[in-house]
Amino acid sequence: MGDPVYVECVVRVNAYDIILDFNIVNRTNETLQNLTLEISCQGDLKLVERPQSKNIGPHETKKMKASVKVNSTEAGVLFGNLTYDASRGGNLHVLTLNEIRIDAGEYIYPDTCSDSDFRKMWNEFSWESKVIVNQNG
Repeated sequence: MGDPVYVECVVRVNAYDIILDFNIVNRTNETLQNLTLEISCQGDLKLVERPQSKNIGPHETKKMKASVKVNSTEAGVLFGNLTYDASRGGNLHVLTLNEIRIDAGEYIYPDTCSDSDFRKMWNEFSWESKVIVNQNG
């Protein structure tokens, strides 16, 4: 039968926002209480919406959602656990989720802008365009 809880995630990317839609299936004959998705980010990603804890009945399916903000074009990783209490036994159960790799570079597309807009943006990111030259020698 595998794990008592089945979890799948659909990743939707919209510009700088990533929406994680989780589908969670209780494969047991008992109610799972305090079902919580604990999501963490590594890299230049920030979790902005945490899923609420839920109870899930026997053989029931629930949906949960999390939102992540992308802050740069560097790749990042989302990882986490699903925790729950079984109605019998009272022990905290932990299911480790597979990591999700996010490479924002895959979602960047070319665009155009005027020369003045380009210069304005270039100045805003001037820290990226400065090169220190050592003239000793």
